[in-house]
Amino acid sequence: SLERLRTAARIDRLVPLVDLDKGFQSSDLEVAALAYQQSYSIVHYLAKKYGFYRLRRVLEQLGQDVSFEDALKHEFRLTVPQLEKRWKRWLPGFVR
Repeated sequence: SLERLRTAARIDRLVPLVDLDKGFQSSDLEVAALAYQQSYSIVHYLAKKYGFYRLRRVLEQLGQDVSFEDALKHEFRLTVPQLEKRWKRWLPGFVR
């Protein structure tokens, strides 16, 4: 269920992408669950928008110790704020 994500999107309480990794480590189960749901939706967005093969190349770069920001710029020509803005526009249709 993506209920936490749906609610957070509706009331504008999403975890900022730059802080998403902190959410995974949170002792607050609600925050951790939301971080995982957001992460899932971002991966889904990137795969749908750009194709899984390009997402796979990002994952390969991450495996080579390239930062997420650098891999995102290299593969998608996006900054984290640009990704966040586009993902947030796409998200309401995903969580309906």
